[in-house]
This record gives sequence, C-alpha cells and structure tokens, in this order.
Amino acid sequence: VNYSYSDLLEGRDTASKDKCQTVHDVAAEIVDELEDEGVVEAVLEDLQAKIDNYADCITKPRQAIATNKTVTKQINSEFRAADRLLTNGLDGLSLKFKKSAPAFYQDYWNARRIVDIAATRDTAEEASDATKKAA
Repeated sequence: VNYSYSDLLEGRDTASKDKCQTVHDVAAEIVDELEDEGVVEAVLEDLQAKIDNYADCITKPRQAIATNKTVTKQINSEFRAADRLLTNGLDGLSLKFKKSAPAFYQDYWNARRIVDIAATRDTAEEASDATKKAA
C-alpha cells in the first residue's frame, strides 16, 4: 500500500474510509513484519476503531436527511388532520357559545382568523375585515 496523506483525504468520504480500511487490512496480514516500524496488534485495533467511528459519522448526515424527509411528510399530514378537526369539529361546536359566552366565541374566532391568515398570507386589513364578519 502506498498512499500519501493527501491520497487518503482526497475524494468522497466513503473513498477515504475504504482506503484506510485497505491500509488496515494489508497491515493486518503482515503485522509480524511491521513490528520494527511500531505497528503491532494494538495499533491495528486502534486504527480499526477509528475507521469504524469515522464510518458511523459519515452515514449520519444521510440518515438525518432521510429522517427529515419522513418527519416533514408526517408534519404535513398532522397539520391537515388538525385543520380537519378544527374545521369539522370545533368550529361547529363554537356556535353553541355564541350567545351564552360571546367573549369566548369571539376569542375563538379571532384566534382562528390569525391561524388562517398565516396559512393564506392575508393582509392585516383582510384580517380585520374577517374578524368583523365573524362578529
């Protein structure tokens, strides 16, 4: 094996790991011949542990990307479910409080208008109009 330090570092991260693994594997085959150079079993075990740790690190960004995609899809689904709950459930139930608890009713619809504004990017003037209509 004849890799320079820069040879080990160039290329993709997986290529660097593979080159280091090759160095380890070749050295492990001739470890008895390398004792005079300070390469003993303990050194090779330490090198293997470092290669394994590096391999774990280089896969984490890919795992994070995959996990983020999954979570993003789940978030959209959960937001739609929450919106259905509000629209099909709580909005209708709030009508029961229009006369008996008008402040609660108005606060509920004011809060709903604020949520709707963020989703539809209405202007502040449109929000004011929507609040007046709900009253």
